Amino acid sequence: PISAELVNAALSAVLDREQHPLLLLSASGTHEVGTIVGCLRRLQQWSLSGAIDEYRSFAAPTPRLSCEQFIETWDPDLAPPPRAHPPPWFESQHALLESDAEAWRRMPCCDAEEAARLREYFRVSGALCSPGVATTLVAEDAVAD
Repeated sequence: PISAELVNAALSAVLDREQHPLLLLSASGTHEVGTIVGCLRRLQQWSLSGAIDEYRSFAAPTPRLSCEQFIETWDPDLAPPPRAHPPPWFESQHALLESDAEAWRRMPCCDAEEAARLREYFRVSGALCSPGVATTLVAEDAVAD
């Protein structure tokens, strides 16, 4: 079963460039790895809907509600910080996020309350999924846990 300890250990390996190249495998091939990737997306500050949408697109036709709930309840603040050598894609994304945050802090066009509302809006409605990911609708009765 998936656990916070398993996800944190996997993310430690994913975020350590010295352990690359890396291949993530699970017994089913979708659910455990999909959950780990969903948590990585949350760590990358993707919106919850974007992380779950990506999980569903790869877990179709049988996404598991328990995996989606784990992705939703997993706390990125409790994840281990990246080691001394994070991958370049992780470093560059965090640099972009920091520059965006700095631009928001310097925003002169509105008062603090409006700036806070806009920051929350864009935090919640971030990227829906990574480029090139095809999404599939699955009928409710076809989903099995």
